[in-house]
Amino acid sequence: MALIRLTGKYAVGRHEFANVDDDMVEVLSQWRWKAKPNGSGSGVYAVRNTKRDGRYVTIRMHRVVLGMSHTDPLDVDHLNHDTLDNRRINLRPATRRQNAANHLTMERNAKCQHCGLVFTRLIAMAHAATPLSCDDCIRERAGGMPSSTVRFERCSECGELFTARRAGTLFCSEACRCRARYKRRGSLCALPTSGALRARDLSLATNFSNLGNR
Repeated sequence: MALIRLTGKYAVGRHEFANVDDDMVEVLSQWRWKAKPNGSGSGVYAVRNTKRDGRYVTIRMHRVVLGMSHTDPLDVDHLNHDTLDNRRINLRPATRRQNAANHLTMERNAKCQHCGLVFTRLIAMAHAATPLSCDDCIRERAGGMPSSTVRFERCSECGELFTARRAGTLFCSEACRCRARYKRRGSLCALPTSGALRARDLSLATNFSNLGNR
């Protein structure tokens, strides 16, 4: 086993070096590697930046060790959860699901951020400091969220049934809404029929579609 020194503000303490196999030292030492945390903050990785096809990309040391390019769809799983232990014996190509299944978990005694109840929950190490809610508060708050249930309503203008996202929706279309508005204004005699309005809407939609295809 050999050590490669990392650079950057995160290269301190146990993140100062990356572990590699002896035969990889010469290959990896031709570049300058820095310590960089991932998006969730659950691990620090050895990475470098380079320019490919006119844009900058991030190259990760563990992918270089396994000979995997940055475009390879597979992840690299660190079997012992040490993201800077880049020896071949600790690395394996894995799907995103396989990689996620190997994440560390912990039992956490937490206090509900809403009601103050103390409870125990199994969580991922990456969320050790995330505020949690008890099951009762989760159900209570979910009950007050807007419902996405599709409802069947009857149009107050034409009498046809239609699907509506919100309760109390009165009209099945903009045409029926317009007819009801004209009725309230007392100018129904000048109003086109519902069928004519729908035909107009269809014609406008077709014209816009044709313009978009030009």
